[in-house]
Amino acid sequence: MQGKEIHAAEKAEKPENDGKPVLEMKEVWFRFDREGKDILRSANLCAREGEILAILGGNGSGKTTFLRLAAGLIRPYSGEVSLFGEKIRRTHRFEGVTMMPQDARSVFCAGASGTS
Repeated sequence: MQGKEIHAAEKAEKPENDGKPVLEMKEVWFRFDREGKDILRSANLCAREGEILAILGGNGSGKTTFLRLAAGLIRPYSGEVSLFGEKIRRTHRFEGVTMMPQDARSVFCAGASGTS
């Protein structure tokens, strides 16, 4: 994957929301190839109940990779990802948790011309 990497912040600010953590990523590192370049380096996130978050970055910066890790679709080579306090495994299903791609037609209308 070409482009810029997402780097973890030096210091995380104390969250204002005291809700329960829903999604936590701790010191997550990811690369596509064993000898490849790190796409995520020491990434951290704590999304709490009731929060609305946005992940921003340029093309190729690792946003989709970050979300795929959060959804358990791929695994970090180091670090931990958990939902509702449980470490994510590919076989886990969490009620009420969904990941929707930016273009839903890519999932539901594969091969379709895109006309309705």
